[in-house]
Amino acid sequence: MNDNIRTSMGLLIPAIALVGFFYCAILGNFLGAILVAIGGVMLWYIYSLIMESAMPDITGNVVILFGSLLSAAFFLNYGLITNMFGGFSLNLEGAAVAAILLFFSVLIGISLRGRPIVVLDQAGTSGSTASPAVVNEDGSDDGFEENVEDYDYYDPSEYEYPDYYDYDRSDYDLYEEEE
Repeated sequence: MNDNIRTSMGLLIPAIALVGFFYCAILGNFLGAILVAIGGVMLWYIYSLIMESAMPDITGNVVILFGSLLSAAFFLNYGLITNMFGGFSLNLEGAAVAAILLFFSVLIGISLRGRPIVVLDQAGTSGSTASPAVVNEDGSDDGFEENVEDYDYYDPSEYEYPDYYDYDRSDYDLYEEEE
């Protein structure tokens, strides 16, 4: 199966989970909506692991979306409490946990967004002893090429302790017995 087809089929899982989330939220089953949001992202990652498909460029955006949906469902389930007069009371613990969930989902989503793909140029290195040049995803060379002969060898003798760190036992009378 082609990589594009596997990735596209994998994106059906978050789409179905999104529909299931809104279905549960409209019915007022916010705990079910939490489970659908978590299950949708987990199944998507498991699918990409099993099918060995590459994660698409929008992975971070999907994580941010499902994290915000999870945070909203958690807030609606645990942050708002219906009082006996038909109004709503705010539960600060539930609101704080919802804010923490939103913070960490945005943090993880931003770390997964827009990472440039680094490709090694294998065609241009035939016959040369230098390491391969790094080429960006747009095909441009950064002009960075490391030459193996110019590498400075690590010499541990340069990093030894200086002479004034050496001491004798007799200097400090550590092991002399008293008579």
